[in-house]
Amino acid sequence: MIKCYFVDIKDISSDVPRSNFVESDLEQLANLILATDGLIRPLILKKSGAEKYTVIEGHREYYAALTAKEQNSSKAEMVNAFVISENIQSSAIKQLKLLKEDLTPVVASTSISPGIEQLLPTLLAAISQQIQPLVEQIAEQKKILEALVLDRVNSSTVRVDPIKSPDLPKPKDALIIMPTVIVEPAEVVVPKLPKPLKVDKFKPEKAPKATTSKKVAALPASIDPIKATNTLNVINTLSQNELVLAMERSGVSKAAIKLVPDIIDIRDRQPDQKFDTWETIIALKIKGLAAGTVKAIIEKLK
Repeated sequence: MIKCYFVDIKDISSDVPRSNFVESDLEQLANLILATDGLIRPLILKKSGAEKYTVIEGHREYYAALTAKEQNSSKAEMVNAFVISENIQSSAIKQLKLLKEDLTPVVASTSISPGIEQLLPTLLAAISQQIQPLVEQIAEQKKILEALVLDRVNSSTVRVDPIKSPDLPKPKDALIIMPTVIVEPAEVVVPKLPKPLKVDKFKPEKAPKATTSKKVAALPASIDPIKATNTLNVINTLSQNELVLAMERSGVSKAAIKLVPDIIDIRDRQPDQKFDTWETIIALKIKGLAAGTVKAIIEKLK
């Protein structure tokens, strides 16, 4: 009969060198031995002398137990083991050999059967056919995205939207403009501009006063009134830098562009910070801004 004993680890030896095992694995197993207060699988030993034993099976467990004793000598001093007597050692060794063969894993064959090999081209073609629409869809979406990015870059420049009329329906792809009211030349009295508030010690120049009790020069009859109104809206809504940039792109003369600072300065001093009509602008008699210059600005400014 085989009996299990607790054997002092210092009385055990092994014919297998410790260098055959990885130290980190031995340390990990040693920690588990200390945590469970013993080996789950006892050593199998044979007597080699008086109170001396040699490992038949469990060389790794033996060295792990030695490591555990190095970490905690009082807790890992004894190990559980089966001690095989000399008369049954041969049978015990044969039993261990058979048990090892039974534990040998069976490696599954990785070869592909001829039938599957013949089906592979068909399967690959079917997969490719299903993936192709997705590839085309991704390519199309990429083109759309690139077009949107290009459109965003092109539209990043200053763009002036016309004033929309609430009374008119919005036609597709068309500009909506305010209704144009054509005023016949008449006796116009232009009110005096209010004096600007003083800011610190800086005193801005007074805006030019419109001539009173005199006829204001009308726009030439050849000017499109709708175009004139749209251009006036542009001048009333753009900043100085934006107006200069718009005139340069539209091909307005450099002489007219030089008048932009005076036009914007006087515009911002108006009660509503905008000009009501072109006649009002002409009446301010800005130096260099005659009816001919006004006509050129209206016809070219976009």
